Amino acid sequence: MYEAFFPIAAVLAALLLGAMSPGPSLIYVAQKAAKVGRGTAMMTAVGMGVGGMLFAILSLLGLSAVLALAPKVFFVVRILGVIYLAYLAIKIWKHAADPFNFTANTHAATKSYGVLGGLAIQIANPKTIIVYSSVFVAALPNGTDLGLGVFLVCMIFLIEFGWYAFVGLVFSSPAARATYAGAKKGVDRTAALAMSGLAGKVAWDAFKSLGVQEG
Repeated sequence: MYEAFFPIAAVLAALLLGAMSPGPSLIYVAQKAAKVGRGTAMMTAVGMGVGGMLFAILSLLGLSAVLALAPKVFFVVRILGVIYLAYLAIKIWKHAADPFNFTANTHAATKSYGVLGGLAIQIANPKTIIVYSSVFVAALPNGTDLGLGVFLVCMIFLIEFGWYAFVGLVFSSPAARATYAGAKKGVDRTAALAMSGLAGKVAWDAFKSLGVQEG
């Protein structure tokens, strides 16, 4: 039990740093919190946590081995993620000029699918797959028992949910939403450009890695 403490602590620390690093998930939660409100932001954070749990379970079951044996499958997964990120970027850009209404957007929070949105962006983010599969292989000993696996999965949910809930709370505050309302068009288009840039980088890396593997 005690021998596994440091490997598990290393995994959790690495995944916390991965969650905190700038990426499409951070952009998505921040924009959703400012635009729609705290309720949807919290539900989106739940979706992020569920996505983290899913990747943790897959990693414990040998995700890295599957990716190594089927690089073309991983390539397809990454491209599907790129398509979804590009779709979100287009959607945000398209509605950037729409007027912001505090009342309408707060009410919309009760009808939006925050959990599904968070889960979708987590699954679509190829960085998440890479981080989870590589961290688990590098840090965890072979033959991690069921109890430690369950503990690790639960802790990962708390890390992913906790970080994105914090982001949601910050960006859904009255001051942040007032700032967003005053600069909505520019903020949304900057977010759309950042997300499309990340999608382009993922696509470039995917095609480059496929070329290396075939070469």
